[in-house]
Amino acid sequence: MYAAAFGATIIILDILAGVKPLERRFLAVQQQRSIHVLVDPGSMSLDGCTEFWATEVCA
Repeated sequence: MYAAAFGATIIILDILAGVKPLERRFLAVQQQRSIHVLVDPGSMSLDGCTEFWATEVCA
């Protein structure tokens, strides 16, 4: 009985170890990313920033 429980535990740990790389690969795509933009005070308005991102970066 103990041997069966031990064997089942080893099988489950092997499955979990095998799934971990797949989990990292596919779930990393869904993670949020952020960006920080530093500008000099007064060099750009919020509207100008929005327009820049819409035309230059996201186009």
